[in-house]
Amino acid sequence: QELGIHDCLSGNELKQLLTESNHRAIEAYEGFLTSGQGTAEEKISTCKKLVSIFQDTKEIDKQLKYILKSFEYDTPRAEFCYYLGYCFQNMKKYEPGIFWYKLATQLEKPASSWLAWAPHIQLCVSYDRLGKHELAYEHNEIARGYKPDHPSILYNKKYLESVLRK
Repeated sequence: QELGIHDCLSGNELKQLLTESNHRAIEAYEGFLTSGQGTAEEKISTCKKLVSIFQDTKEIDKQLKYILKSFEYDTPRAEFCYYLGYCFQNMKKYEPGIFWYKLATQLEKPASSWLAWAPHIQLCVSYDRLGKHELAYEHNEIARGYKPDHPSILYNKKYLESVLRK
């Protein structure tokens, strides 16, 4: 109703409408970034929105563009380092991903933030893919210190204990 549509939409029609909406949002965000207007914080927030859109569409090259663009406005933030690690991990480039995840763990972030534990889960996955199971287990345990009942962390613990025969 907010969109002015009063009949039910089919799945394809809804997808097309959302895609069109995303295109307009991308144009507006990119326009803002090229306008020279706004504070550094507003520009970083806009980069985050663009990264999120391109994560949904799985366009890694565009994710990388706006992750790196955020570095133009301030020192790298933990969240963008995490996103960069995730891009490399998706490209199966685990070593560079590990670098960025580790950096994400070292940078300032709110204590209750998902960034306190999520990079450790991804470090666990990356180290596992490289066959470094002890390091994978170590990072899973760090994540478990923050989220002891998280299903992924519990699964990783069981899996890695079987691999390491603990």
